[in-house]
Amino acid sequence: MKKSPSWKNNTLSDTSNQTLERRLMAQAIELAATGIYTTAPAANFAGVFTFAGNVVASCARKTSIEPCAICQQAQALLRSEQDCDTVYLTSEPSHELAQILVTLGIKQLQLACLLEPEQTEWRNVCEQGNIAVAIGLLESEAKALNHDLWFRRQHGRPFVRLKLAASLDGRTALKNGQSKWITSSEARADVQLFRAKSDVILSGSGTVVADNPSLNVRWSELTPLHSIISQDQLRQPARVIIDNRQQLDQHYQLFGLPGDTFLVASSEHKNTQAKTLVIAEQNGHVCLSQLMLKLAKLSFNSVWVEAGQTLAGALLAENLVDEFILYQAPKLMGSSSRGLVDLPEYTQMGQVPELSLKQVDLIGPDLRLICVPKQ
Repeated sequence: MKKSPSWKNNTLSDTSNQTLERRLMAQAIELAATGIYTTAPAANFAGVFTFAGNVVASCARKTSIEPCAICQQAQALLRSEQDCDTVYLTSEPSHELAQILVTLGIKQLQLACLLEPEQTEWRNVCEQGNIAVAIGLLESEAKALNHDLWFRRQHGRPFVRLKLAASLDGRTALKNGQSKWITSSEARADVQLFRAKSDVILSGSGTVVADNPSLNVRWSELTPLHSIISQDQLRQPARVIIDNRQQLDQHYQLFGLPGDTFLVASSEHKNTQAKTLVIAEQNGHVCLSQLMLKLAKLSFNSVWVEAGQTLAGALLAENLVDEFILYQAPKLMGSSSRGLVDLPEYTQMGQVPELSLKQVDLIGPDLRLICVPKQ
C-alpha cells in the first residue's frame, strides 16, 4: 500500500536539514534569476536535483518559447540512470514535469511557492506517485523573482515603472527641447538593463517626433549580461506608442528595428508597419486604464515608460505609476527649462502627491532614485 504524501508548509525535521534545504533552494532561486532578461512573459523557474543531500544537476528556464529545460534535465537524468531523491523547484511543476519526476523515482519535492494555486493536475500526479511535497521554503524570495507576473494576476494590469531623467533642479529639457544628454553614459547603460527586463516600452508620439528614438535594447550596452545570456537570447520588449493623432509614418527608425511595435489609437492606424491597439477615448485622449487592461490581456507583465511630461502626468493622474526611476544629473538647467511631470496647480500641500524613497544609488556621476507612491 502506498504511503500518502505529506502536504505541508515547510515543516522541517531539524536544524541541520533546514540549513541544507534552505541552501539548496537558494541555489535554485539564484539560478532562476539568470532568466529575468529572457523568460518573460513566462515565469522565472529553476530546479536543483539532489541525491542524499548532494546536488546531481541543476537548470533554469532561459526563454519562454523553448521546451521546458527542467523537463529535459530530468529526462537526461532518467536516461543516465542517475539516482535522485529530492528536487527543489522555485514554483510548482507542470503536469508533464511531475510525471517525469515520478518516473525518475523522486521521493520528495520542495517548492518555494505556488504561482498558480488553482492548478491541481501536478498535485494528483505527485500523490499517485507517492512524492511527498513541501511548499513554502524561501517563499518570499521566490515570489520576488516573479514580482511583475504576480502583480498582473492580482491587479489585472502590468506593473508600470516610469523612468525620468532630470537635472539637479528637476529639468528634463531646455526651453528649445534639447535634452541630449542630461545624464551620463553610465546612467544610459543602466536604463538598458531596465529595458531588457521589461515586457513593454511605452512612449508617446511627441517623444518619437522630437527625438526619433530606437526604444530598443542594445546588446553593445549590456556588458554586465554578456556572461549570463547570449545575444541570441536577448529579448526585445514590445514598443507601444500612443499616437491618437496618427502622426507617425514608417520613416521613423523604430519601425525598422527588431521586435513588435504597437501604435495606440482610437481607430485603426494608417501606418501598416505596426500593429494597432484600438483603445476608446476618454476626455479626448485614449483611455490609459483601458490600455493597461489590454496589455495585460496580451500577457505583458511590466511596462517601462519613457515619455514626455504630458504622458507622465496623465499616468500619474490615473494612478497608473507603480514605481518611479529617476536619474538626476549634477547640472542646473534653469527655470525656463521643461519640468518633469505635468501636474495640476495645487493650492494646498496636502494635495501634493507623496512618494516613498526605496533606494538611492550612484550611477557614474548621477543619482538614481527609486520611489513608489506613498500609501
